[in-house]
Amino acid sequence: MPPAPDPDLSRDRQGADPAGHRGVTGPHAAADGRVRARRALAAFLLVAAGGSYLLHGPGILARGFDGAQYRSTERARLMQEVLARIPPGAGVATQTNLAPHLTSRQHLYLLPWVRDWAAVDYVLLDRRGNRYPLGDDEYERLEAELTGRLGFERLLEMEDLVLYRRR
Repeated sequence: MPPAPDPDLSRDRQGADPAGHRGVTGPHAAADGRVRARRALAAFLLVAAGGSYLLHGPGILARGFDGAQYRSTERARLMQEVLARIPPGAGVATQTNLAPHLTSRQHLYLLPWVRDWAAVDYVLLDRRGNRYPLGDDEYERLEAELTGRLGFERLLEMEDLVLYRRR
């Protein structure tokens, strides 16, 4: 038979810490270890993500932040002015670099993949922009066809932005 605990010994010698908590043993010890491991992993990931943001992120607190790249340029202002000339319900054909500015429209066509030119009311070109998949010669040929056989007229030209409207 095991000896009875000595009442004169302090509680920490009987298996509890000075605050009076008993040590976790048995099946709960493994669960407690997993919780600690998860918390440590979460803390590590939080510190790693924060450090990565500070070193490499685009945000205002990051080391390489350059506010100038987020300022509106004269070209962006011109783009907004040209886009404002296109009525909301009009079908628009454009090249890939301008398409994101027109995605709220119901009828948007990417050049040169326009199947039904009759559905296109306006064509917006950016001579300085990405002409993919057209080469320079094909692009110039398309621009000539717009005012020729496709029946468009040049409505306005601002810098390298050109807006055509169906006649």
